[in-house]
Amino acid sequence: MSETAAPRVLKAQPLRWHVLYTASRAEKAVERRLTAMGAEVFLPVYKEKRKWSDRIKTVETPLYRSYIFIRCTRAQLSKYAAVEGVACPVYWCGEPAAVRDSEIGEIHKFLAIMDRSRIISEGDMVRILGGPFEKRTGRITRIDNRFVYLTLESVGNLTVCAELRIDREMVEK
Repeated sequence: MSETAAPRVLKAQPLRWHVLYTASRAEKAVERRLTAMGAEVFLPVYKEKRKWSDRIKTVETPLYRSYIFIRCTRAQLSKYAAVEGVACPVYWCGEPAAVRDSEIGEIHKFLAIMDRSRIISEGDMVRILGGPFEKRTGRITRIDNRFVYLTLESVGNLTVCAELRIDREMVEK
């Protein structure tokens, strides 16, 4: 009687979030390519105002420059690492770095809070929340670590261009 070897049952590899290191400023292009391949990709971005000489524009900026998260098995990781714009997978202690689902969830929560927060920048119109100029509006001319400098465009019936120094916490968009 001949013995036949029992077929090996391969254990299914779990889907985990891995980190890919990308070429400089290639995060969005890599995200598009990986998504086109059917991969589940997460590129955390936030909105930021950028000032050029002729205009101010809101742009989406990656939260982690040159990094993108991909949910796949370890076996699939090498296929995705070969995509144009990907430099390499990130390793930790000789193994591909894995990020817990809860950590990805925390990044999502952080981005949601950032999106709803009072982010202000030069050129914004704001309302003063307290002090002698409470409820008046003005345009921000400069921001430093603690203070916002703004110009009030009208006080009563007078039009003025006085620059005020106000605590950052005392203005809102």
